[in-house]
Amino acid sequence: PRLAVLDTGFAPPAGLAGLAAGTLDASDPGCPISDPDGHGTAMALLASGLLPADGFSSGGEAERILAVKMNDEAGVTSAFALLLSLAYAAENGAKVVNMSWGCDADSTALSAAIAQATHDGMLLVAAAGNEGAAALTYPAAYESVLAVAGTAGGQPWSGSNRGGGVALASEVFATTLAPDGTPARIAGTSISAATVSGALAAWWAEHPDATGEQARAALFSSLSPPAGEGFGAGTFDEAARERLLTAE
Repeated sequence: PRLAVLDTGFAPPAGLAGLAAGTLDASDPGCPISDPDGHGTAMALLASGLLPADGFSSGGEAERILAVKMNDEAGVTSAFALLLSLAYAAENGAKVVNMSWGCDADSTALSAAIAQATHDGMLLVAAAGNEGAAALTYPAAYESVLAVAGTAGGQPWSGSNRGGGVALASEVFATTLAPDGTPARIAGTSISAATVSGALAAWWAEHPDATGEQARAALFSSLSPPAGEGFGAGTFDEAARERLLTAE
């Protein structure tokens, strides 16, 4: 697996458990993975390419992922859980790490974990945040992280955080699956980040010897024009995805 999804866990509908090549409950490593919230499962389905965001086709074989649960049953995470999550991703060969979550405050532990993961050669992708603010949440605010803002049909999404730290933007709306397998509509920059992460992992599947800098360059060279000021260097839409995955 080239892609690790660090989120609330993984509990897919029947028949989709094989999407995860490996799982870890970083909040309690002795326990099997679960997902009381459902957010992590939705991000895994999107990042794998099994289900697309609005405006994207779902072509090709779904990418298998590493699914990591960072939160305990009360929804609380810790610096230890983050460090363990990123170490697990690195040890199991992840090239891309999707972090469709954020917090308002910086911390020494979070900064150190992100720095180590970057040093390990992984590309870190994070949601810009859904407060409609001119500032990013962490870890998206770190310079080494690809911060993804949100668009709706190619236009700036009013709920998306924005600003000079944004790397690019992508679609915020998607239809995923609830635990019982029924369709569920969701929205947010979480989806934007997962879409970009999944495409990067798919690109790396075709270029297994590439470096992180080469993957980053390929992504940016594929982008459509930016949606607006504060929405990064460009928009990752279906046309950009097509350019990225068909480039030599």
